[in-house]
Amino acid sequence: PRPARLGSARSARRPGSMSDNDDIEVESDEEQPRFQSAADKRAHHNALERKRRDHIKDSFHSLRDSVPSLQGEKASRAQILDKATEYIQYMRRKNHTHQQDIDDLKRQNALLEQQVRALEKARSSAQLQANYSSDSSLYTNPKGSAICNGQCVCMCVCPSLAVLSSPCSPRPWFVAFSDL
Repeated sequence: PRPARLGSARSARRPGSMSDNDDIEVESDEEQPRFQSAADKRAHHNALERKRRDHIKDSFHSLRDSVPSLQGEKASRAQILDKATEYIQYMRRKNHTHQQDIDDLKRQNALLEQQVRALEKARSSAQLQANYSSDSSLYTNPKGSAICNGQCVCMCVCPSLAVLSSPCSPRPWFVAFSDL
């Protein structure tokens, strides 16, 4: 007698007859009659083919239910494939747009963090200048900060933003130059 063969559909099928994901147990020769009738072989083949078709059908239903425009609707396999392809392309474009937005926001965040560091540096520099100012006249240092009567400090840090602070206020406030 031949050794018993157990394996997947790949080892017991013709190319293209079943999906690579389908596992089928092949019974040993000892469990089957030595010579099967043609009708038994045909019935076995029909059962395998029915199982393969059911698997394909279930896979198409699953794909149909995954596409928002087809959920719960009847559609041919060609329509399901077309709509699934459209949906995948749409989602790829949407993901690409979202990734661009993320990259833009990261760049903006880095610029804002850079501006915050510059403003904090300017604020500490302006506070030092305010401590050295003893008269009530306007004093302008070489970096462009102005001290008015020791009460208000205006530091121009970037092209569109000024920081104003006062000894009376614990926090500076920011003014865009278009607002000045």
